[in-house]
Amino acid sequence: MVPFGILLPLIALKSIKASKVIYLSLGWSLCLEIIELVFSRGTFDVDDLILNAFGAFLGFLGFRFIAIIVKLVYKKAPKQPSRSMKDKYLQAHK
Repeated sequence: MVPFGILLPLIALKSIKASKVIYLSLGWSLCLEIIELVFSRGTFDVDDLILNAFGAFLGFLGFRFIAIIVKLVYKKAPKQPSRSMKDKYLQAHK
């Protein structure tokens, strides 16, 4: 369920909280476990619910961590090189 924790913030139109990711992953896991139980394709296991929710939470934390790093990198990067930098580059690479 780690990709679920990464996918939710990507497709959300606004900021999503960790608690919502956990609740949605629990709901999705519960649906899958019930389907397994009804169609006898596996066993209903509460551990799967817990571990899937934890995996989604870890994916969400990883997404947030990477998003913070990307913001910091782009914040420090110059937005537009100055005219003199462009001229120096063009002169050096003729």
